[in-house]
Amino acid sequence: MAQEHIKSMIELFDSLSVAGETVKDEDGVVYLLASLPDSYSVLVTALEANEEVPKLETVIERILHEERKFQEKKPVSYTRENAMTSHGFSKSKPRAKCFHCGKYGHIKKCCRDLKTEKRVTRRKRNDLQHLGMRLRRLHRRTQIVRMKC
Repeated sequence: MAQEHIKSMIELFDSLSVAGETVKDEDGVVYLLASLPDSYSVLVTALEANEEVPKLETVIERILHEERKFQEKKPVSYTRENAMTSHGFSKSKPRAKCFHCGKYGHIKKCCRDLKTEKRVTRRKRNDLQHLGMRLRRLHRRTQIVRMKC
């Protein structure tokens, strides 16, 4: 895609020069960078940040390199052969490890051991609160009985 774009831009520059309007290398670089899609904005910004306008050959190299990086990042297209692996059903994919119990196959948020521990802790806390309330009531009663005596 980028190669075709670069080729068409160079042909345009050549056509202009045949027509008598010579395009300087610096102008060619500016036109080429301005004609790139937004996906190249980081590269364009980096090249524009230079004090001197880079040579056209350097810019073309960088654009082609950036395109190769885009190609490597492209997701795998859906085919029958990779259907199971692209949706995470591959046997070679490592299973999740729980950061609470250390077992494989689930994450901490879904850990049964953690939920059980929280439930037990909640019950103990409720029991302690209930016991505390009963002790305070008993303490108040004993104070009332002492005051009557």
